[in-house]
Amino acid sequence: MTPALALMIAAFLVLPVISSGPLWNSTLDPPINACERHWWTNLLYINNFWDSEDYCLIHTWYLAALMQFHIMGIIILLLSFRWPSFWHISGTCYCNW
Repeated sequence: MTPALALMIAAFLVLPVISSGPLWNSTLDPPINACERHWWTNLLYINNFWDSEDYCLIHTWYLAALMQFHIMGIIILLLSFRWPSFWHISGTCYCNW
């Protein structure tokens, strides 16, 4: 997932060099400027913690949320194996959510 995301960000940053048009400044300058400033947040999957008006690629918020849920799931699973009572507590919290 990360190599494909890095390639997509790189292609988006190269886009101003190979393209232009009448609506270029009003349409693509804000997201490209945001990508130049915050590209690293996408690669670390923490871009959903930043201001939604200043996203690099707005649809990548889902990748960040998905990665964070995977990491939380692994932590909960490891804690559950270490302390079996944690499994009951986390299961109860999950069912109530």
